[in-house]
Amino acid sequence: MSFDSNMRYLRCDAVFLAKVYIVSRDSELWAQGVRVGDLIHCKKLDVVAGGLYSRASVILKQEDGTIKTIIITDDTDTLVEWFVYERSIKTLI
Repeated sequence: MSFDSNMRYLRCDAVFLAKVYIVSRDSELWAQGVRVGDLIHCKKLDVVAGGLYSRASVILKQEDGTIKTIIITDDTDTLVEWFVYERSIKTLI
């Protein structure tokens, strides 16, 4: 999974929305109902591998009202998953 470069410059713990441009049918996000064109709630967690990659959590609200968090790292092939930073927000879901 990968984010565009705008997310990389956010501070850790920043909360933001990202638009899904590509999502693999084999991914956990797909299994949870995330599709191309969706806006997903994210929180930047940290930077790993000497600053090469960022980790973020994607927070999904299920139909029954429960919250599911999926940790993603932007170190995989960008043709598999691609998320574009849309805007910062104050709180998650």
